[in-house]
Amino acid sequence: MMKCHDEEIFEEFRLQFTDGLETIWHQIEALKHNGLEGGAVHELFRTLHSNKAIAQYLGLEPMYRLFSNAEELLCNLRNQTTEVNEAVIEWLRSMYELFVCWSEELQMRDCVLTPAPALLSDIAALTPERSPAELLRERTVVYIDADEPMGRRVVAGLSKIVREAIHVRRIDELVRIARSKIPDIILINSAAEALDHAALCRELFPKAAQIVALEHLDRKRRLKLALSDVTHPIARPIRSDELKRELLSVTASHYGRHRTIITHRKIHDFIQTLSPLPGSLYRIIALCDDEEASIRELAKVIRQDPVISAMLLDAAAKPSYGLSNIATVDQAVAAFGKRIVKALVLSLSRSMIGEHDLSPCGIDELLFSKVVELRLALMMRWYAKVSVGDLGVLSSCSVLGNIGQLLVAREMKHYGKAEAFRRYCEEHGPDAAVHTFLHTSIAFVSSDLLRYWHLDGRIIDAIRYSDRPERAPLEIRRLAWANHIVYQMVSIRGEVAYELPKPLRQAMEKLELQPDILEAVLKQLGQ
Repeated sequence: MMKCHDEEIFEEFRLQFTDGLETIWHQIEALKHNGLEGGAVHELFRTLHSNKAIAQYLGLEPMYRLFSNAEELLCNLRNQTTEVNEAVIEWLRSMYELFVCWSEELQMRDCVLTPAPALLSDIAALTPERSPAELLRERTVVYIDADEPMGRRVVAGLSKIVREAIHVRRIDELVRIARSKIPDIILINSAAEALDHAALCRELFPKAAQIVALEHLDRKRRLKLALSDVTHPIARPIRSDELKRELLSVTASHYGRHRTIITHRKIHDFIQTLSPLPGSLYRIIALCDDEEASIRELAKVIRQDPVISAMLLDAAAKPSYGLSNIATVDQAVAAFGKRIVKALVLSLSRSMIGEHDLSPCGIDELLFSKVVELRLALMMRWYAKVSVGDLGVLSSCSVLGNIGQLLVAREMKHYGKAEAFRRYCEEHGPDAAVHTFLHTSIAFVSSDLLRYWHLDGRIIDAIRYSDRPERAPLEIRRLAWANHIVYQMVSIRGEVAYELPKPLRQAMEKLELQPDILEAVLKQLGQ
């Protein structure tokens, strides 16, 4: 549903989108006739990328998802992991035809866009994923700033994380640089001239990504900048941590080889049909996150919801959580604490997905719930002795890390692949089956679903990188490792490993994650 509360941004976006249709068509035709020569793939990528954030902000979910899918395809073309062939051109033409349809619907102020049909079924492919940090180390960055001392400091910092960092004081110095090398990323920090410089840089280096430092950035201004093709602004004065995050973001979006969630129909298309989480659930989550909110206040709100009340009392009665003599909601809330209450409440989000026929995965809902229970119990007892502060995020990850399994099962059933998928699960395991049939993982599907529901970004990323925690951004790497460990010790089939594999123990010792405590907790669960 479109968020109609910002009419100014909507109208600017509608006009820009409609006016840009002819350009998109010419870019597609240029790509057909010239292939990767001539820069059409880069122009098309930039056109779609600049519109994506605004489509998401306005709640135009089908449009946002299609922009995202198209970006993945264009990234594969730019990285030459997918060739420009007839199938690619036909897909892009289908995309354009849908854009024309959407343009008419936007003109009529229709708040519900026509859903995207099945797309990319025969084009995109799983490519080896490399971390944004690895990709960033291969990039050349040009930093534009008239302040010489600041330029030296920024370039010194950039040189530690990129292949080459170059400082220029004036925009005309870029012409000299262009004779010898082409920058991958241009960072502009030039006060009032920044937007003019950004436009000139796009002319000089159409393939380069840009980060523009500007003052007084709020959400609305960021969206309006995106309408001007400034998709990666950061605040002035530049902070090193924010700059690094933005560099990783722009590297992932422009130079990454993305995993794609592919079936004969897109799981993302299915996500668009889901209901939003109820407001009462968000209210309880907000109280759990509010350090000043009392346990009594939280319990009062929960008592007003009979479903959540019953769920908490049922959980408190289970031996795996190690509680006893819990008879009331107030006692359950006090015993669990706000972090665990939040995780348990979030586990109810699976009711938003609808039917829970997990037979394609070779399990039933009882086993699915048992996995959630075991993972949460393991994380609670282990990580409370490692870092209580992180338990709020990790307990939620424990109950949500396998929620993508519900979508996978439904997808396989809907398209007649349930029996083949179930047999493959039995022979090779569910992880291999998801990889083979969908070119993705349960973690990726789960994180995409949670992003749709706008949950905490740390929960989303910690789950997303749980498959390959060593590639997670530094700020969430330890969380991703914790998830990886719990997911390994309690599989999505409910199988519990009571002894740590040697490589996992070595990794835990290096990260100071208390492997002996984890094994002791595993033995308790086994009893």
